[in-house]
Amino acid sequence: MVSADTLSDSSFVAQIAQSGLAEVVLGNLALKNSSDTSVRRFAGKMIHDHSNTNRELKAISGQLNLKVPSTLGPEKESIAEELRTRAGLEFDIAYANAMVDSHSKALVILDQRVGKLGNEKLKTFAEKTSKLISEHLEHARDLQRTVR
Repeated sequence: MVSADTLSDSSFVAQIAQSGLAEVVLGNLALKNSSDTSVRRFAGKMIHDHSNTNRELKAISGQLNLKVPSTLGPEKESIAEELRTRAGLEFDIAYANAMVDSHSKALVILDQRVGKLGNEKLKTFAEKTSKLISEHLEHARDLQRTVR
């Protein structure tokens, strides 16, 4: 029988992994489609930070025999598809908006779920990642204000 903690941990891993993977994919799109220095700098930071976080989550999940998604789900793929159709300032604005939205949603998941996680390593990961995502959200809001 699967425990509620295992289900909670598994669901958390899937949601946060999808979010982290999307940040890398969208960051790569920004490097490709934006000529704005601040957007490109932010995208590079997202790729770096979320790649590291994704690796850490994958390592913890492997120890717990929890599956980590390796592709974007429908919601995240839809965002990527929308961004692929944009260029220039239109891309930059859409990317900044997507970053505020995605980091806001990730922060809610992290903060709401941390107390419900069954594994201490996942709890520690969630607490540490929540701080990083909070910083990213503030930078995304700054970016959103500057790319108008």
